[in-house]
Amino acid sequence: MPKNLCKVKKTNGFEFEMRASGGNGKRLFVNEADIKPNVIERDDLIEVFYANGTKELYIVTNPGYKSDFGPIKAHYQIEVKLYNQSDKLKEIQAINNNGNGNIILNVASPNSNITINQDLSVFDSMKDSINKTSDLENKDEIINKINELKNSIDNKNNFKQKLDEFLIMTANISTTIQPFIPALTSFLIK
Repeated sequence: MPKNLCKVKKTNGFEFEMRASGGNGKRLFVNEADIKPNVIERDDLIEVFYANGTKELYIVTNPGYKSDFGPIKAHYQIEVKLYNQSDKLKEIQAINNNGNGNIILNVASPNSNITINQDLSVFDSMKDSINKTSDLENKDEIINKINELKNSIDNKNNFKQKLDEFLIMTANISTTIQPFIPALTSFLIK
């Protein structure tokens, strides 16, 4: 089975490369000796680069670390699913307009409501957060993507596409971006 180059994007922002076989949308196999237990964790993102030039982004559902067993060396049998760019948006269960210009989102957490004012200040706030994030190699690229998002709010389909691209681009800094997701999704229902 051919081994493909993979980039692992951990939930804490750390990234590293490895080689894995598989990638059928269900499981990746890693036999590299330098990959230790608990290096790959649930909800890490793994971008797989195939020999034919395509790439896919997976989210880890079960790391599946296997210890040495007789002649079989320690390895990972990582259970994954294709990462849908809108996975973060699926946490939203219902959207209600309360009639005074605010949108109330009922999210997956029990009894939690978030009130959002649909104004453009969210884009400036995101840029400020990105600029305050240290050790971020692609700050300019992310700022440009935020500007693209802001410029596309009048076209829902274009905005959704830009938002999907933005979420993929910023997956490794999701804790910085996550507070802005409800405000961004409010532009989808405007």
